[in-house]
Amino acid sequence: MAINNFVTCPNDCATDLNLGALDTLQDCTTYEQKYSQIYSIVLMPDGETAPLNWSAAPTVTLVSGEIDNTTTDGTKSKWLVGEGGIDAPEKILDEYPGRKTRTSFRTYTLTFNVKNLIDKQYSFLRQLQCGNTNFKLWYDTVGGHIFGGANGIDISGIDCDFIYGGGRDDKELATITITWEADGDPVRGVSPFA
Repeated sequence: MAINNFVTCPNDCATDLNLGALDTLQDCTTYEQKYSQIYSIVLMPDGETAPLNWSAAPTVTLVSGEIDNTTTDGTKSKWLVGEGGIDAPEKILDEYPGRKTRTSFRTYTLTFNVKNLIDKQYSFLRQLQCGNTNFKLWYDTVGGHIFGGANGIDISGIDCDFIYGGGRDDKELATITITWEADGDPVRGVSPFA
């Protein structure tokens, strides 16, 4: 199980953490507040070509032909649309002298609902119930951000549950749950799916 290293932190007591720049005026009402709902996910089989080009980040572009939802041979990335979110991560704290603590890593959980359950989608989602973690993950939001950086996120768990509510107006639904461990949040760019 790999811990994703997304944040660069000092690794010794002699090195200070230099805080980055912030906006000078932060209490105005003219900045855009982005929607946070997760709109889609990309799953790339380990060892395959990354489907997203981050070389001009924050602008992220698609790599031609690397996302192909029609293949079944495990050589191409898959793009899946739904609705989801990520709650605050669980934190593992290390304790130090003088009552100090430091978060050593976080466990993130993405919960993603898929409503399009046509036969191909249903078959694909059932495969996720095998729990294989040999994928890299990227996710993007309705607000237009994509997360995962050039290398994607190493996942530590994946599962899918099909929900069949008992209410008169309930619809079939699949819920994908993906977990990963990291030292902080992944790199963010402008989504090519927005």
